Amino acid sequence: MRPAASGPNSYTPDWDEPQKHNAQLASMQQAWWFPAVAPLKPGSSPKVLLAERSLPGSFMVDQSGRRFINESTDYMGFGQEILRREADGDPVGSMWLIFDQAYRDSYIFAGQCYPRMALPESWYKAGIAHKSSSIGQLAQKINVPAQVLEQTLEAFNEGAGTGVDDQFGRGESAYDRYYGDPTQQPNPNLRALDGKAYYAVKIVLSDLGTCGGVITDAHGRALGTSGEVIEGLYAQGNTAANIFGNVYPGAEPPLGRAWSSAPSSPPMQRRRPATWSPAPSLLRVRERLLRELGGVQLAVAPAQC
Repeated sequence: MRPAASGPNSYTPDWDEPQKHNAQLASMQQAWWFPAVAPLKPGSSPKVLLAERSLPGSFMVDQSGRRFINESTDYMGFGQEILRREADGDPVGSMWLIFDQAYRDSYIFAGQCYPRMALPESWYKAGIAHKSSSIGQLAQKINVPAQVLEQTLEAFNEGAGTGVDDQFGRGESAYDRYYGDPTQQPNPNLRALDGKAYYAVKIVLSDLGTCGGVITDAHGRALGTSGEVIEGLYAQGNTAANIFGNVYPGAEPPLGRAWSSAPSSPPMQRRRPATWSPAPSLLRVRERLLRELGGVQLAVAPAQC
């Protein structure tokens, strides 16, 4: 499953200039993946989901009618799992976010549906949203095996009742809990679905932009294929390779990198203090995270001054 559509603010750089100068590139198969509500029609934009899939009273299933992931995981890891399954010959097929009436009455959805508002009628007409009074009927509407979906609901509700997701560990990490509902205890990401009404919204894999790009030194200068500095060519943000490789450690790695490094061209050298050094605190944090994550390949080379 390749991304069904890019988000409205996604950005893909132009690689002609780096390639013309034989710049090193890394992580070019990666992006800031993002699960999203399916577009209403081909060519229209999806609606990205962040907290929605972490909130209690909901879970996600694939075309088999079974849960397949910790729904609250970070969005980049979510996309990587979808693509891993595709590469392994076990694609997820259609994805559906299942939730109950209490969920719909409590939370904003897709940035436009406020609590207790009905989902847009256009969603139902397009087949990307369904509602039913029973989980079996809902299964028929989204074309998954009814018995399997009923078993999935039963298993999910049993674990949610204890606050423990034995299958995928939803709610165990600080990241999961951050996007949960703190009023729901003992696990802010888990609540059994109440059965008053069931909804299904179709989910696709979208993206916010690329996270592969040019390998640079700590000053943001592009490096050639032999590791040499390419004079006059710089990369920051989403044009530079993710400093953490294929891992998502937290929000805004591209901006953090841009804020903490600086080109070493003569004009910049004149403006910065003589004691300037390339983001030692960020470099230390990066090294610690990479050690904890088992030694991910760095996308930034040591400083060359």
